[in-house]
Amino acid sequence: MGRTMIDRTTRDKLADAIHSLIAGFISNNMFNEWLFEHEFDPWSEPHTYPDPAIGPIVEHAYCLYDDLHEYKLFGKHKLSRNQYRDCLRWIIFLQSDVEYVWPPFLFTNRLDTLDRLLSIVTFGKYRSVHASNMSYSEWKESADHRVWPFSSVEEYMTVKARACWFHPF
Repeated sequence: MGRTMIDRTTRDKLADAIHSLIAGFISNNMFNEWLFEHEFDPWSEPHTYPDPAIGPIVEHAYCLYDDLHEYKLFGKHKLSRNQYRDCLRWIIFLQSDVEYVWPPFLFTNRLDTLDRLLSIVTFGKYRSVHASNMSYSEWKESADHRVWPFSSVEEYMTVKARACWFHPF
């Protein structure tokens, strides 16, 4: 597989913003506004970013909260231990120079109205041209999904050992 671009500036900005969100420094609405002000669109196709890690991580971060009302991620809105660990792993990945090797995959349903209608009419056999050609199970088998966005436990443990802060596995 050829080398992918690592956009250091973009990775650093996104890592800082996710850290601010999960640490409770900013609210869900502030994070949402920050995403769009800095042209991080959770609904855009992953290939629109020069660094292939950015789109999927933005998409995952966007799914940490709802936008029905403003709140910070503590108290009754606190992330679960697993969600918090996942977020820390994303941040460590973004702070590294590890290439993102996972195949493109859309984690949220992005079918437009016509695609939804065609999917219903064909009993789910119609696939949008924008939809991934693989199932979530197939995507998970592409690498070790337990340490996503890293591709292996070894890669993750190596980077984590050099990280400036502790992150439990």
